[in-house]
Amino acid sequence: MTSDGVAIARDVLDRLEAGVAARDLAALTDLFADEAVLFGTARANFEPDEVGDYLRLVVEAGSVRWFLDRWSVIHHDGDQLLVAASGEVETDAGDGPERSDFRLSLWLLHVGDTWKISHFHGSVPEA
Repeated sequence: MTSDGVAIARDVLDRLEAGVAARDLAALTDLFADEAVLFGTARANFEPDEVGDYLRLVVEAGSVRWFLDRWSVIHHDGDQLLVAASGEVETDAGDGPERSDFRLSLWLLHVGDTWKISHFHGSVPEA
């Protein structure tokens, strides 16, 4: 079950990366549950409008890729998945890629036939 949980979480992050790369705000928004909470390095977002505003900032900022090499599946019951991971994040605002250490916690809900982000907390330790 642990490797399944990591594969599910990695798939969601891959779709998040693709949405940012495509600058597709609708695709990004669709990855999040209706009452999602998103904690990014820049701020905490508790409401759908705040999450949407933050995702707009992410799309405008450039690209993001996660290179996470340490994963822990904390809970996985088929309808909910809670994972924590660490590694690096690579961002590129158009002036070349920059990498930083990164920590992630991700709570996913199985909604219909897909997984949606209910809680995303990404942080750069030195920030």
